[in-house]
Amino acid sequence: MVSGGTRQGGVATDGGNPGGGCRCNTNHRQGATTDGGNLVTRLMFAPDDELMVSLARVARERGHTVCAVVADETAVRENLDLVAPEVVVVRSERGALNAAVLAECDDRGIRTVGLVTSATGAEHAASLGLREVVEVALRQSTRWRSTGAEPDPLSESEWVALAARLQPVSLPRAIPLVGSTGCLVVWGPPGAPGRTTVAINLAAELAAAGQRVALVEADPDGNGTIARVLGLAVDYGGFAEAYRRAIQLVTMTRGTLDASPSAPAGGTGETQVPLRETALDVATWRTLTQEFPSPGGSLVVLSGTTHTGGRIDTAAVGAVLAGARADADCLVVDVGSALAIGNTGLDSRGVLARRCLAAADRIVVVGAADPVGLERVREGAAALRMLAAPTSIDVFVNRVRPRVLGRRPQEHLRTALRGIGGRSVYRLPNDASATDAALAAAAPLRVVAPRSALRRAIRDYALSLLVR
Repeated sequence: MVSGGTRQGGVATDGGNPGGGCRCNTNHRQGATTDGGNLVTRLMFAPDDELMVSLARVARERGHTVCAVVADETAVRENLDLVAPEVVVVRSERGALNAAVLAECDDRGIRTVGLVTSATGAEHAASLGLREVVEVALRQSTRWRSTGAEPDPLSESEWVALAARLQPVSLPRAIPLVGSTGCLVVWGPPGAPGRTTVAINLAAELAAAGQRVALVEADPDGNGTIARVLGLAVDYGGFAEAYRRAIQLVTMTRGTLDASPSAPAGGTGETQVPLRETALDVATWRTLTQEFPSPGGSLVVLSGTTHTGGRIDTAAVGAVLAGARADADCLVVDVGSALAIGNTGLDSRGVLARRCLAAADRIVVVGAADPVGLERVREGAAALRMLAAPTSIDVFVNRVRPRVLGRRPQEHLRTALRGIGGRSVYRLPNDASATDAALAAAAPLRVVAPRSALRRAIRDYALSLLVR
Protein backbone atom coordinates (compact mmCIF):
# COMPACT_ATOMS: atom_id res chain seq x y z
CA MET A 1 0.00 0.00 0.00
CA VAL A 2 0.98 3.61 -0.29
CA SER A 3 2.54 4.68 2.97
CA GLY A 4 -0.05 6.38 5.16
CA GLY A 5 -2.81 5.79 2.59
CA THR A 6 -6.24 4.19 2.55
CA ARG A 7 -8.12 1.89 0.19
CA GLN A 8 -11.70 2.14 -0.92
CA GLY A 9 -13.51 1.14 -4.07
CA GLY A 10 -10.35 -0.34 -5.61
CA VAL A 11 -8.30 2.84 -5.06
CA ALA A 12 -5.34 3.27 -2.73
CA THR A 13 -4.43 6.89 -2.10
CA ASP A 14 -2.46 9.36 -0.05
CA GLY A 15 -4.27 10.34 3.12
CA GLY A 16 -7.92 10.04 4.05
CA ASN A 17 -10.13 12.26 1.95
CA PRO A 18 -13.66 11.96 3.35
CA GLY A 19 -16.58 11.61 0.99
CA GLY A 20 -17.00 10.07 -2.44
CA GLY A 21 -16.44 6.57 -3.69
CA CYS A 22 -12.75 7.21 -4.38
CA ARG A 23 -10.48 8.51 -1.65
CA CYS A 24 -7.75 10.35 -3.48
CA ASN A 25 -5.25 13.12 -2.96
CA THR A 26 -7.05 15.94 -4.74
CA ASN A 27 -4.66 18.71 -3.68
CA HIS A 28 -3.77 19.70 -7.26
CA ARG A 29 -0.37 21.32 -6.94
CA GLN A 30 0.85 22.99 -10.11
CA GLY A 31 4.55 23.57 -10.66
CA ALA A 32 5.57 22.35 -7.18
CA THR A 33 9.17 21.21 -6.72
CA THR A 34 11.07 18.96 -4.35
CA ASP A 35 13.85 20.25 -2.17
CA GLY A 36 16.26 19.15 -4.86
CA GLY A 37 14.57 21.40 -7.40
CA ASN A 38 13.02 18.61 -9.46
CA LEU A 39 9.47 18.99 -10.68
CA VAL A 40 6.89 17.22 -8.54
CA THR A 41 4.63 15.20 -10.81
CA ARG A 42 1.15 13.95 -9.93
CA LEU A 43 1.15 10.20 -10.56
CA MET A 44 -1.51 7.50 -10.82
CA PHE A 45 -0.54 3.83 -10.71
CA ALA A 46 -2.42 0.74 -11.90
CA PRO A 47 -3.16 -2.01 -11.05
CA ASP A 48 -3.02 -2.16 -7.27
CA ASP A 49 -0.81 -5.26 -7.09
CA GLU A 50 2.26 -5.63 -4.88
CA LEU A 51 4.69 -4.31 -7.46
CA MET A 52 2.74 -1.16 -8.32
CA VAL A 53 1.88 -0.34 -4.70
CA SER A 54 5.56 -0.66 -3.76
CA LEU A 55 6.52 1.47 -6.75
CA ALA A 56 4.03 4.13 -5.69
CA ARG A 57 5.62 4.15 -2.24
CA VAL A 58 9.07 4.71 -3.73
CA ALA A 59 7.81 7.46 -6.03
CA ARG A 60 6.27 9.22 -3.04
CA GLU A 61 9.46 8.91 -1.03
CA ARG A 62 11.39 10.42 -3.93
CA GLY A 63 9.26 13.55 -3.94
CA HIS A 64 6.40 12.85 -6.35
CA THR A 65 2.73 13.20 -5.51
CA VAL A 66 0.91 9.87 -5.72
CA CYS A 67 -2.71 10.82 -6.23
CA ALA A 68 -4.09 7.29 -6.64
CA VAL A 69 -3.30 3.61 -7.01
CA VAL A 70 -6.25 1.99 -8.75
CA ALA A 71 -7.38 -1.55 -9.39
CA ASP A 72 -7.80 -1.84 -13.14
CA GLU A 73 -8.39 -0.04 -16.45
CA THR A 74 -11.98 0.82 -15.52
CA ALA A 75 -10.83 2.52 -12.33
CA VAL A 76 -8.16 4.44 -14.25
CA ARG A 77 -10.77 5.89 -16.60
CA GLU A 78 -13.25 6.65 -13.81
CA ASN A 79 -10.71 8.59 -11.74
CA LEU A 80 -8.80 10.61 -14.35
CA ASP A 81 -10.95 13.70 -13.87
CA LEU A 82 -11.29 13.26 -10.11
CA VAL A 83 -7.58 13.08 -9.22
CA ALA A 84 -6.12 14.82 -12.31
CA PRO A 85 -2.83 12.92 -12.69
CA GLU A 86 -0.15 14.26 -14.96
CA VAL A 87 1.31 10.80 -15.62
CA VAL A 88 -0.34 7.38 -15.41
CA VAL A 89 2.08 4.51 -14.74
CA VAL A 90 0.39 1.25 -15.66
CA ARG A 91 1.52 -2.33 -15.97
CA SER A 92 1.38 -3.37 -19.58
CA GLU A 93 -1.00 -6.27 -19.03
CA ARG A 94 -4.55 -6.98 -20.11
CA GLY A 95 -6.90 -5.82 -17.37
CA ALA A 96 -4.75 -2.81 -16.53
CA LEU A 97 -4.05 -1.27 -19.94
CA ASN A 98 -6.25 -1.06 -23.02
CA ALA A 99 -6.99 1.25 -25.93
CA ALA A 100 -9.72 3.09 -24.01
CA VAL A 101 -7.26 4.07 -21.25
CA LEU A 102 -4.78 5.43 -23.79
CA ALA A 103 -7.49 7.33 -25.66
CA GLU A 104 -8.87 9.01 -22.53
CA CYS A 105 -5.39 9.91 -21.28
CA ASP A 106 -4.56 11.37 -24.68
CA ASP A 107 -7.77 13.41 -24.67
CA ARG A 108 -6.70 15.00 -21.38
CA GLY A 109 -3.03 15.51 -22.23
CA ILE A 110 -1.96 12.90 -19.67
CA ARG A 111 1.23 10.95 -20.34
CA THR A 112 0.93 7.17 -20.13
CA VAL A 113 3.99 5.08 -19.20
CA GLY A 114 3.84 1.30 -19.51
CA LEU A 115 5.73 -0.91 -17.06
CA VAL A 116 6.74 -4.09 -18.90
CA THR A 117 7.58 -7.12 -16.78
CA SER A 118 7.15 -9.92 -19.34
CA ALA A 119 7.32 -10.72 -23.04
CA THR A 120 3.52 -10.83 -23.09
CA GLY A 121 3.39 -7.33 -21.64
CA ALA A 122 5.82 -6.06 -24.26
CA GLU A 123 3.66 -7.52 -27.03
CA HIS A 124 0.53 -5.99 -25.49
CA ALA A 125 2.12 -2.51 -25.35
CA ALA A 126 3.30 -2.85 -28.95
CA SER A 127 -0.16 -3.92 -30.13
CA LEU A 128 -1.62 -0.73 -28.63
CA GLY A 129 1.11 1.47 -30.08
CA LEU A 130 2.40 2.47 -26.62
CA ARG A 131 6.00 3.55 -27.13
CA GLU A 132 6.76 4.99 -23.70
CA VAL A 133 7.58 1.78 -21.85
CA VAL A 134 10.10 0.80 -19.19
CA GLU A 135 11.21 -2.83 -18.97
CA VAL A 136 11.82 -4.03 -15.42
CA ALA A 137 12.81 -7.36 -13.90
CA LEU A 138 10.09 -8.77 -11.68
CA ARG A 139 11.65 -9.52 -8.27
CA GLN A 140 10.47 -12.36 -6.08
CA SER A 141 8.04 -11.11 -3.45
CA THR A 142 9.88 -13.18 -0.76
CA ARG A 143 12.94 -11.02 -1.37
CA TRP A 144 10.86 -7.93 -0.71
CA ARG A 145 9.92 -9.24 2.71
CA SER A 146 13.39 -10.56 3.66
CA THR A 147 14.28 -7.52 5.80
CA GLY A 148 12.44 -5.25 8.14
CA ALA A 149 12.55 -2.32 5.67
CA GLU A 150 10.81 -2.58 2.33
CA PRO A 151 13.44 -2.64 -0.47
CA ASP A 152 12.95 -0.73 -3.68
CA PRO A 153 10.94 -2.76 -6.23
CA LEU A 154 13.20 -1.48 -9.03
CA SER A 155 16.94 -1.39 -9.45
CA GLU A 156 18.53 2.04 -9.55
CA SER A 157 18.99 1.87 -13.33
CA GLU A 158 15.36 0.85 -13.79
CA TRP A 159 14.22 3.73 -11.60
CA VAL A 160 16.35 6.19 -13.59
CA ALA A 161 14.72 4.95 -16.81
CA LEU A 162 11.26 5.35 -15.31
CA ALA A 163 11.97 8.71 -13.66
CA ALA A 164 13.02 10.13 -17.02
CA ARG A 165 9.45 9.61 -18.17
CA LEU A 166 7.72 10.95 -15.07
CA GLN A 167 7.30 14.45 -16.47
CA PRO A 168 4.03 15.95 -17.68
CA VAL A 169 3.39 16.23 -21.39
CA SER A 170 5.05 19.44 -22.53
CA LEU A 171 2.28 20.37 -24.95
CA PRO A 172 -0.64 22.41 -23.60
CA ARG A 173 -3.60 20.25 -22.63
CA ALA A 174 -6.04 22.38 -24.57
CA ILE A 175 -5.10 23.29 -28.12
CA PRO A 176 -6.52 26.69 -29.04
CA LEU A 177 -8.89 26.07 -31.93
CA VAL A 178 -10.03 28.73 -34.34
CA GLY A 179 -12.96 28.68 -36.71
CA SER A 180 -13.88 25.47 -38.48
CA THR A 181 -12.78 23.45 -41.47
CA GLY A 182 -15.90 24.28 -43.50
CA CYS A 183 -16.49 21.64 -46.19
CA LEU A 184 -13.73 19.04 -46.50
CA VAL A 185 -14.14 16.64 -49.44
CA VAL A 186 -12.13 13.40 -49.54
CA TRP A 187 -11.49 12.06 -53.04
CA GLY A 188 -9.17 9.51 -54.58
CA PRO A 189 -8.43 8.35 -58.12
CA PRO A 190 -9.51 4.86 -59.20
CA GLY A 191 -7.71 2.19 -57.19
CA ALA A 192 -6.75 4.54 -54.35
CA PRO A 193 -6.84 2.63 -51.04
CA GLY A 194 -8.29 3.96 -47.83
CA ARG A 195 -10.33 6.95 -49.00
CA THR A 196 -13.29 6.09 -46.78
CA THR A 197 -11.00 5.18 -43.87
CA VAL A 198 -9.42 8.62 -44.11
CA ALA A 199 -12.81 10.36 -44.27
CA ILE A 200 -14.15 8.48 -41.24
CA ASN A 201 -11.10 9.10 -39.10
CA LEU A 202 -10.75 12.76 -40.08
CA ALA A 203 -14.35 13.29 -39.03
CA ALA A 204 -13.78 11.40 -35.77
CA GLU A 205 -10.68 13.45 -34.90
CA LEU A 206 -12.39 16.76 -35.68
CA ALA A 207 -15.33 15.73 -33.48
CA ALA A 208 -13.02 14.69 -30.64
CA ALA A 209 -11.42 18.14 -30.87
CA GLY A 210 -14.75 19.69 -29.88
CA GLN A 211 -16.34 20.32 -33.27
CA ARG A 212 -19.84 19.43 -34.42
CA VAL A 213 -19.06 17.33 -37.48
CA ALA A 214 -21.27 15.99 -40.26
CA LEU A 215 -19.89 13.02 -42.22
CA VAL A 216 -21.60 12.48 -45.59
CA GLU A 217 -21.16 9.48 -47.86
CA ALA A 218 -21.82 10.86 -51.33
CA ASP A 219 -20.50 7.87 -53.24
CA PRO A 220 -23.09 6.16 -55.44
CA ASP A 221 -21.12 2.92 -55.18
CA GLY A 222 -20.62 3.16 -51.42
CA ASN A 223 -23.89 1.45 -50.56
CA GLY A 224 -23.72 2.41 -46.90
CA THR A 225 -20.02 1.62 -46.36
CA ILE A 226 -19.53 4.29 -43.70
CA ALA A 227 -22.57 3.10 -41.74
CA ARG A 228 -21.30 -0.49 -41.89
CA VAL A 229 -17.79 0.48 -40.78
CA LEU A 230 -19.14 2.44 -37.80
CA GLY A 231 -21.77 -0.14 -36.85
CA LEU A 232 -24.73 2.10 -37.73
CA ALA A 233 -27.99 1.16 -39.45
CA VAL A 234 -27.49 0.91 -43.21
CA ASP A 235 -31.13 1.48 -44.15
CA TYR A 236 -31.60 4.61 -42.01
CA GLY A 237 -32.26 7.81 -43.98
CA GLY A 238 -29.16 8.26 -46.04
CA PHE A 239 -28.05 10.37 -48.94
CA ALA A 240 -30.62 8.95 -51.37
CA GLU A 241 -33.49 10.03 -49.11
CA ALA A 242 -31.88 13.43 -48.48
CA TYR A 243 -31.55 13.88 -52.23
CA ARG A 244 -35.24 13.04 -52.76
CA ARG A 245 -36.23 15.58 -50.11
CA ALA A 246 -33.98 18.14 -51.78
CA ILE A 247 -35.58 17.46 -55.16
CA GLN A 248 -38.97 18.28 -53.63
CA LEU A 249 -37.56 21.45 -52.12
CA VAL A 250 -35.99 22.58 -55.38
CA THR A 251 -39.23 21.83 -57.21
CA MET A 252 -41.22 23.97 -54.82
CA THR A 253 -38.79 26.88 -54.83
CA ARG A 254 -38.02 26.93 -58.54
CA GLY A 255 -41.21 25.65 -60.08
CA THR A 256 -40.10 22.39 -61.72
CA LEU A 257 -36.73 20.89 -62.47
CA ASP A 258 -37.44 21.19 -66.18
CA ALA A 259 -37.85 24.95 -65.78
CA SER A 260 -34.06 25.19 -65.54
CA PRO A 261 -32.17 23.39 -68.28
CA SER A 262 -30.26 20.47 -66.75
CA ALA A 263 -27.68 20.43 -69.53
CA PRO A 264 -26.12 23.77 -70.39
CA ALA A 265 -24.14 24.37 -73.55
CA GLY A 266 -21.24 21.95 -73.61
CA GLY A 267 -23.27 18.96 -72.45
CA THR A 268 -21.95 18.60 -68.88
CA GLY A 269 -25.26 17.45 -67.49
CA GLU A 270 -24.87 19.71 -64.46
CA THR A 271 -27.51 22.23 -63.44
CA GLN A 272 -25.84 25.61 -63.03
CA VAL A 273 -27.22 27.17 -59.84
CA PRO A 274 -25.79 29.38 -57.12
CA LEU A 275 -23.84 27.29 -54.58
CA ARG A 276 -25.96 27.95 -51.49
CA GLU A 277 -29.21 29.23 -52.90
CA THR A 278 -31.30 26.38 -51.44
CA ALA A 279 -30.74 24.27 -48.34
CA LEU A 280 -32.53 21.47 -46.55
CA ASP A 281 -33.81 22.77 -43.24
CA VAL A 282 -31.94 21.57 -40.17
CA ALA A 283 -34.94 19.66 -38.79
CA THR A 284 -35.21 17.59 -41.98
CA TRP A 285 -31.46 17.03 -42.07
CA ARG A 286 -31.43 15.70 -38.52
CA THR A 287 -34.18 13.17 -39.19
CA LEU A 288 -31.99 11.58 -41.88
CA THR A 289 -28.71 11.31 -39.95
CA GLN A 290 -27.42 9.03 -37.21
CA GLU A 291 -25.20 10.13 -34.36
CA PHE A 292 -21.97 8.31 -33.58
CA PRO A 293 -20.78 8.79 -29.98
CA SER A 294 -17.85 11.17 -29.74
CA PRO A 295 -16.28 12.75 -26.65
CA GLY A 296 -15.84 16.50 -26.72
CA GLY A 297 -17.95 17.28 -29.78
CA SER A 298 -20.47 15.41 -31.91
CA LEU A 299 -20.40 13.34 -35.08
CA VAL A 300 -23.50 12.78 -37.23
CA VAL A 301 -23.47 10.50 -40.25
CA LEU A 302 -25.47 10.63 -43.47
CA SER A 303 -24.91 7.16 -44.88
CA GLY A 304 -24.43 6.26 -48.51
CA THR A 305 -26.73 5.95 -51.45
CA THR A 306 -27.39 3.26 -54.04
CA HIS A 307 -28.71 5.87 -56.48
CA THR A 308 -26.63 5.47 -59.65
CA GLY A 309 -29.02 5.94 -62.57
CA GLY A 310 -30.66 8.92 -64.17
CA ARG A 311 -29.67 12.54 -64.23
CA ILE A 312 -28.35 14.13 -61.04
CA ASP A 313 -29.66 17.61 -60.34
CA THR A 314 -26.85 19.58 -58.80
CA ALA A 315 -29.23 22.06 -57.20
CA ALA A 316 -30.59 19.22 -55.07
CA VAL A 317 -27.09 18.00 -54.21
CA GLY A 318 -26.19 21.54 -53.20
CA ALA A 319 -29.28 21.70 -50.99
CA VAL A 320 -28.19 18.53 -49.16
CA LEU A 321 -24.68 19.88 -48.56
CA ALA A 322 -25.98 23.28 -47.50
CA GLY A 323 -28.31 21.65 -44.99
CA ALA A 324 -25.37 19.75 -43.53
CA ARG A 325 -23.26 22.90 -43.30
CA ALA A 326 -26.04 24.74 -41.51
CA ASP A 327 -26.03 22.11 -38.74
CA ALA A 328 -22.28 21.55 -38.34
CA ASP A 329 -18.97 23.30 -37.74
CA CYS A 330 -17.24 20.88 -40.09
CA LEU A 331 -18.58 18.92 -43.04
CA VAL A 332 -16.58 15.91 -44.28
CA VAL A 333 -17.77 14.41 -47.58
CA ASP A 334 -16.59 11.06 -48.96
CA VAL A 335 -17.04 11.03 -52.75
CA GLY A 336 -16.47 8.43 -55.44
CA SER A 337 -13.55 8.34 -57.83
CA ALA A 338 -15.46 9.02 -61.04
CA LEU A 339 -15.12 12.53 -62.43
CA ALA A 340 -16.09 11.88 -66.04
CA ILE A 341 -19.67 12.68 -66.97
CA GLY A 342 -19.86 11.04 -70.39
CA ASN A 343 -21.03 12.35 -73.72
CA THR A 344 -24.70 12.17 -72.74
CA GLY A 345 -24.28 13.91 -69.41
CA LEU A 346 -26.05 11.01 -67.70
CA ASP A 347 -23.19 9.59 -65.61
CA SER A 348 -24.54 10.33 -62.15
CA ARG A 349 -21.31 9.25 -60.45
CA GLY A 350 -19.23 11.92 -62.13
CA VAL A 351 -21.85 14.64 -61.73
CA LEU A 352 -22.28 13.91 -58.02
CA ALA A 353 -18.54 13.91 -57.32
CA ARG A 354 -17.97 17.11 -59.30
CA ARG A 355 -20.78 18.93 -57.50
CA CYS A 356 -19.40 17.98 -54.09
CA LEU A 357 -15.87 18.96 -55.09
CA ALA A 358 -17.16 22.33 -56.31
CA ALA A 359 -18.61 22.93 -52.83
CA ALA A 360 -15.35 22.10 -51.03
CA ASP A 361 -13.33 24.56 -49.00
CA ARG A 362 -10.53 21.98 -48.93
CA ILE A 363 -9.95 18.75 -50.85
CA VAL A 364 -8.01 15.77 -49.54
CA VAL A 365 -6.70 13.54 -52.33
CA VAL A 366 -5.91 9.98 -51.21
CA GLY A 367 -3.53 7.96 -53.37
CA ALA A 368 -1.55 4.74 -53.24
CA ALA A 369 2.15 4.85 -52.36
CA ASP A 370 3.37 3.09 -55.49
CA PRO A 371 4.41 4.32 -58.94
CA VAL A 372 0.99 3.65 -60.51
CA GLY A 373 -0.88 5.25 -57.62
CA LEU A 374 1.34 8.33 -57.61
CA GLU A 375 0.86 8.85 -61.33
CA ARG A 376 -2.91 8.66 -60.84
CA VAL A 377 -2.62 11.27 -58.09
CA ARG A 378 -0.77 13.58 -60.50
CA GLU A 379 -3.46 13.15 -63.14
CA GLY A 380 -6.24 13.59 -60.59
CA ALA A 381 -4.70 16.76 -59.18
CA ALA A 382 -4.61 18.24 -62.67
CA ALA A 383 -8.32 17.45 -63.14
CA LEU A 384 -9.18 18.93 -59.75
CA ARG A 385 -7.41 22.19 -60.62
CA MET A 386 -9.92 22.63 -63.42
CA LEU A 387 -12.89 21.78 -61.18
CA ALA A 388 -11.96 23.72 -58.06
CA ALA A 389 -9.04 26.01 -58.86
CA PRO A 390 -9.30 28.29 -55.78
CA THR A 391 -9.73 25.36 -53.37
CA SER A 392 -6.87 24.18 -51.16
CA ILE A 393 -5.79 20.64 -52.03
CA ASP A 394 -3.81 18.32 -49.74
CA VAL A 395 -2.46 14.93 -50.85
CA PHE A 396 -2.46 11.86 -48.59
CA VAL A 397 -0.15 9.13 -49.86
CA ASN A 398 -1.50 6.02 -48.17
CA ARG A 399 0.12 2.74 -47.14
CA VAL A 400 3.67 4.01 -47.39
CA ARG A 401 6.12 1.07 -47.37
CA PRO A 402 9.90 1.50 -47.52
CA ARG A 403 10.24 -1.51 -49.83
CA VAL A 404 8.17 0.27 -52.46
CA LEU A 405 9.45 3.83 -52.10
CA GLY A 406 13.03 3.06 -51.03
CA ARG A 407 15.09 4.37 -48.14
CA ARG A 408 14.07 8.01 -48.62
CA PRO A 409 10.28 7.88 -49.12
CA GLN A 410 9.71 11.61 -48.59
CA GLU A 411 12.28 12.51 -51.23
CA HIS A 412 10.78 9.96 -53.60
CA LEU A 413 7.32 11.43 -53.06
CA ARG A 414 8.52 14.98 -53.70
CA THR A 415 10.08 13.87 -56.96
CA ALA A 416 7.08 11.81 -58.07
CA LEU A 417 4.56 14.54 -57.24
CA ARG A 418 6.59 17.50 -58.42
CA GLY A 419 4.55 19.94 -60.44
CA ILE A 420 1.11 19.23 -59.01
CA GLY A 421 0.72 22.85 -57.99
CA GLY A 422 2.05 23.55 -54.51
CA ARG A 423 -0.04 20.87 -52.84
CA SER A 424 0.89 19.71 -49.33
CA VAL A 425 1.82 16.01 -49.28
CA TYR A 426 1.26 13.84 -46.18
CA ARG A 427 2.42 10.26 -45.67
CA LEU A 428 0.11 7.69 -44.10
CA PRO A 429 1.95 4.56 -42.90
CA ASN A 430 0.89 1.06 -43.82
CA ASP A 431 -0.83 -0.01 -40.59
CA ALA A 432 -3.03 -2.99 -41.38
CA SER A 433 -3.25 -4.16 -37.76
CA ALA A 434 -4.77 -0.84 -36.68
CA THR A 435 -7.28 -0.69 -39.53
CA ASP A 436 -8.23 -4.34 -39.01
CA ALA A 437 -8.87 -3.66 -35.32
CA ALA A 438 -11.02 -0.64 -36.20
CA LEU A 439 -13.11 -2.70 -38.63
CA ALA A 440 -13.55 -5.49 -36.10
CA ALA A 441 -14.67 -3.04 -33.40
CA ALA A 442 -16.78 -0.86 -35.74
CA ALA A 443 -15.02 2.20 -34.36
CA PRO A 444 -12.52 4.88 -35.44
CA LEU A 445 -8.79 4.42 -34.94
CA ARG A 446 -8.76 6.87 -32.04
CA VAL A 447 -10.90 4.42 -30.05
CA VAL A 448 -9.21 1.09 -30.80
CA ALA A 449 -5.66 2.07 -31.79
CA PRO A 450 -5.05 5.54 -30.29
CA ARG A 451 -1.25 5.22 -30.35
CA SER A 452 -0.99 3.77 -33.85
CA ALA A 453 1.17 5.68 -36.31
CA LEU A 454 -1.74 5.92 -38.75
CA ARG A 455 -4.08 7.41 -36.16
CA ARG A 456 -1.46 9.95 -35.06
CA ALA A 457 -0.87 11.06 -38.65
CA ILE A 458 -4.59 11.66 -39.27
CA ARG A 459 -5.08 13.34 -35.88
CA ASP A 460 -2.16 15.72 -36.42
CA TYR A 461 -3.54 16.74 -39.80
CA ALA A 462 -7.05 17.28 -38.41
CA LEU A 463 -5.75 19.46 -35.57
CA SER A 464 -3.60 21.45 -37.99
CA LEU A 465 -6.78 22.45 -39.84
CA LEU A 466 -8.29 23.86 -36.66
CA VAL A 467 -5.32 25.95 -35.54
CA ARG A 468 -4.53 27.57 -38.89
